[in-house]
Amino acid sequence: MQHSTLKKIIYQRFSLPVLLWAGVALLETLFYFALINALAQQSGFATVLCLAVICVLFTTLAGRFGYLSGVKLAGDLYQGLEQVLRNAKLSWFSLANQAKASSMAAEKILFLMSLPAHQMQTFVYASLFPILISGGVIYAFGWQIGLLVIVSLIIAFALQLVGQRTLQGLEQQRQQLQQQLDEQSLQFVDNLAFWRSVRGMQHAGAGLNALWYNNATLLAKLNRLASVMISLATLSSLLPMLIVAIGLATNGATPLQILLLVLLVARAAAPFETLAIALLSLPSIKTAFAQYQELLNAPHLKQKDVDGNNISQHNVTPNNDKTAVKNNAVLSICKLHYGVLKNINFQINQGERVQIAGASGCGKSTLLELLLRFDDPEQGQILLNNTDIKTLPYRNFMQQFAYVPQEPVLFAGTLAENLRLGNQASDEQLTEILQSLNLGYLLNREQGLNQQIGRNGEKLSGGERQRLCLARALLKNAPILLLDEVTAPLDDSSETAVLDYIKAQHRTVIFTTHKNDSKWESDKVVGL
Repeated sequence: MQHSTLKKIIYQRFSLPVLLWAGVALLETLFYFALINALAQQSGFATVLCLAVICVLFTTLAGRFGYLSGVKLAGDLYQGLEQVLRNAKLSWFSLANQAKASSMAAEKILFLMSLPAHQMQTFVYASLFPILISGGVIYAFGWQIGLLVIVSLIIAFALQLVGQRTLQGLEQQRQQLQQQLDEQSLQFVDNLAFWRSVRGMQHAGAGLNALWYNNATLLAKLNRLASVMISLATLSSLLPMLIVAIGLATNGATPLQILLLVLLVARAAAPFETLAIALLSLPSIKTAFAQYQELLNAPHLKQKDVDGNNISQHNVTPNNDKTAVKNNAVLSICKLHYGVLKNINFQINQGERVQIAGASGCGKSTLLELLLRFDDPEQGQILLNNTDIKTLPYRNFMQQFAYVPQEPVLFAGTLAENLRLGNQASDEQLTEILQSLNLGYLLNREQGLNQQIGRNGEKLSGGERQRLCLARALLKNAPILLLDEVTAPLDDSSETAVLDYIKAQHRTVIFTTHKNDSKWESDKVVGL
């Protein structure tokens, strides 16, 4: 999703709610002036009733379409975020960017969803309605009275804006004070034994008591100031009525005129509090959209369309036959540069077991991730049977690989559900692979394959989680296995069983290990 696309989505999702709430403001203005005219003339109440019904229906319609537009906006934004996360380069997923994406998905998109549903009512209706009322007063009562109404409304809104801004700042200060107090209280509790040893039992909490007293004093001052601001905000609602009433009385207006115009001005000033609060939220709205745009600009992998190059044209054939995995893939790494990896060159022939060796931090795991095209190298090429992997459709390309990372990746659910993520294997196939990897005893537990393994497989040991991930990878029946420290958490007997099963596979195996590498019986060792 590009910047122009985001603008188009905003235009599509906000246009209708804006028009509808503008219509509500216009209809309600007509209703109030029709009501004033009917009260003054003691006739025309049927027109007032019709306008009231139309206003209610139009307001309901605007609210309904606002909610629907908000839901559609959220759907569009989530879809764009999903595309970003699916295609972004692995190097982009720093902790900071992960936090931004998580915050956007969990909080900010939901906040933006409320804009068509709630904020458009405030921004459009609450700002347009007083303007229309002022125009109507000028038309009906003359420019002098109209100018008086406009000045009183401007003063009321300015006071309301100042009051709400101050209240917002006071609330932020109060939250900061409370956060500091919580942190220092926790720090005191954590070091209570130390303070007792230094000051004794009776005086151990002296510092904390002083801190509480100081914070209580500051909070009291903030609360008093907040009370003043709340009073100011309340006064701003009454002020335009007083100004108009005094102005009309000095100009010889009748009591009925004064009453009607005061009620009209009071209604025009009623939305000012919500409008002031909404205006103060504009920086948050702008920041949310800017952060979303920043996520959209994440560097991504360029991919061929699914209907582009067919991977089968390059002699790499996916195979779902467990008994005979066809392996025609040949990997070639040519002058590869990426981070700590400099000028890496080697070739892996079909059916070979190849160890990627080197000291910690030399880029072994990074190299495996590059082979999977989690990112593209800064320089050089990775060829799959003499074809640059960047020219292959990603979905078809990934069918050639099964990957087991250092940290097991499991999901809340059953044993069977986790195993079937790579291949919809039968219960018999699941049982066979578990027994081959020394996990057969899991089937003897309650519910067998249907047992819950917990979040991230928390009900399993480290070795069990790793072997379960390996079983899932093997069930995928991909021609090439990429195994990153797959035997690290295993004891000797489990490691032997796992390696015997891997070596019996007719596949290309690329692995890293810090344990006894002789057990793997490698055909080739690539040193980094």
